[in-house]
Amino acid sequence: MKKKFRTFTVVVFGVFILMSWGCATVVKGPNEKIGISSSPIGANVTVNGMTYTTPVIVELPRKKSHIVVFEKEGYESASGTLQSEMSAWWAWNFIFGYGAILGIPIDIATGSSKNLTPDNVHVTMQRNIELSARK
Repeated sequence: MKKKFRTFTVVVFGVFILMSWGCATVVKGPNEKIGISSSPIGANVTVNGMTYTTPVIVELPRKKSHIVVFEKEGYESASGTLQSEMSAWWAWNFIFGYGAILGIPIDIATGSSKNLTPDNVHVTMQRNIELSARK
């Protein structure tokens, strides 16, 4: 009888632990893939100190906003911001009821409770008139 009770206790505890993980952390994860492109293509784009060439898909942490800077010779620099905004996914912790105690803090700590907006960035770069006139 004691062995059955112990097994039952372990199973219940294990299920509780598994169900306590943040819903958004499990479903979405802490990072998001963002498509970045420009017209013309081939611009250098810098995000978080890393430089890429457009078009590119980068994986960025959802937890914070990011500044995206575009540069290409003969064109004016351009920049934009990817905003980190609260997602509705964390609310599933309440809907299912089991995850509110641990799920919400986990989702918030990992950044999984957020989305980056917009999910794709496209910039049409303008020719640098002064540079074109000098040539």
